[in-house]
Amino acid sequence: MLEMTTDPSDEDTLDREPLFSLDGKEFTIPKSFPVQWTLQYVLLTEEKGAAVAVGWALETALGREALRALATAPPRYEQDVLKVTRIVTARVEGREADGAVPKAPEKPQPKRRAPRKTATPRKTSSRARAAAKP
Repeated sequence: MLEMTTDPSDEDTLDREPLFSLDGKEFTIPKSFPVQWTLQYVLLTEEKGAAVAVGWALETALGREALRALATAPPRYEQDVLKVTRIVTARVEGREADGAVPKAPEKPQPKRRAPRKTATPRKTSSRARAAAKP
């Protein structure tokens, strides 16, 4: 049996990278999301709808302060806010921001044997040709 325990500090150990800044304050995002976030996102989407799931993903990935900063950003930053939203939803869905699914690492392919040579028709000897003539 696999036994798991929870520790609230687990999420604090996620490796993060800068995503955007607003008024000189930098906001970060985890470089990769735990698979549990993806599962929670799927459940929320099914149970409460996409808008609730996206809101949850934004707050979980960025934090309440970053979400509030996005919500109060001036209208001229609308495209940037949408881009941040696309990046977060893509990561939580396991996609790249451009919609591509990240490629799984390639597994080494087993070595294959060279194909068997097919038998080539033998040349008929002159004696056999002479015997075959009527």
